[in-house]
Amino acid sequence: MTLREIPKRPTLKDVARLAGVDASLVSRVVSNDPGLSIPDSTRSRVLSAVATVGYRPSAAARSLRTQRLSTLGLIVPDLTNPVYAPIVAGAQVAAGTAGIALLLASDTEGASPEGAEALVRMLAEDRVDGILLASGSRSDVLIRIVAATGKPTVLVNRAAEGIPSVTVDDQAGARIATAHLVEKGHERIMHLAGPAGVDTTRRRLAGYLDVVDSTLMADSASVTNAKGWSARHGYEAGHALLDRADGASAVFIANVTMAVGFYRAAHERGIRIPDDLSVVALHDYDLAAMIVPSLTTVSMPLRELGASAVNQLLGIVDGAMPHNLMISRRPVLVERESVRDLAERSRARS
Repeated sequence: MTLREIPKRPTLKDVARLAGVDASLVSRVVSNDPGLSIPDSTRSRVLSAVATVGYRPSAAARSLRTQRLSTLGLIVPDLTNPVYAPIVAGAQVAAGTAGIALLLASDTEGASPEGAEALVRMLAEDRVDGILLASGSRSDVLIRIVAATGKPTVLVNRAAEGIPSVTVDDQAGARIATAHLVEKGHERIMHLAGPAGVDTTRRRLAGYLDVVDSTLMADSASVTNAKGWSARHGYEAGHALLDRADGASAVFIANVTMAVGFYRAAHERGIRIPDDLSVVALHDYDLAAMIVPSLTTVSMPLRELGASAVNQLLGIVDGAMPHNLMISRRPVLVERESVRDLAERSRARS
């Protein structure tokens, strides 16, 4: 396509010419100027002309008028962790629909508090209108650093007092995973949990305990905390968990990436999944279907999480009251090959 063939972007003048009004009036209509008083018929004529010519307000011009940057910052703890991919994808779609840019940054695992502060300062100093923070295992220091910037902030699947958040129902997801193991006849179920003291870890632990306490002997619960959410953390904590398995026949793992590391730890010890130990993990992604045996998971609405977090933050930027939101769509069990059906074996014997 040559420059001559590139279609011209419709302008305010194009809309004004079609509607038979002045371009300044069109500008006030499309920007929803609260001080504009015109007949409904005129407003309808202008809006009809906007739709006919396909006019879209310029983001740059809108930013000049509102003193906004039309950019949000999203900080995730680990860009290599596939669990964050659908969150980022959902956030990008919502941002694009709203006509704003999304600046993605990583709070690299192991970085110093000074490094985290520099990252937040870079985003906050006249670069973004607000910050989305998905803080997986770092202490609340980073949350306090972000809050101190004064920028509108929304936590993504993490809750902290005084800061609005958007979460998925991790407790329900953990209940579904643990209940599936109980339904398959498992009576001693361990839990490989996330980092201690993190809100997300507590919610998943609560879901596990809901089922264990209501269906099994309370003293059968066994919890081992990993130091993070990566495959390496799952591998390291997996060895610790297996050291005290004590006749358990199943494990619920708080994160699908950790489960990949756990598979390696089990393999090194000669433990066969699911013959010797059944496994269910929270979250789902393609690799879960590719490993051997394929991993049973609980799929969480992570794209909706990312999109809703963006919309929540945009509302706050525009003056809406901050609030906490939990995604209403329920988690979904994805059955594969990593769970042995002990209940069926018991029925066959009887």
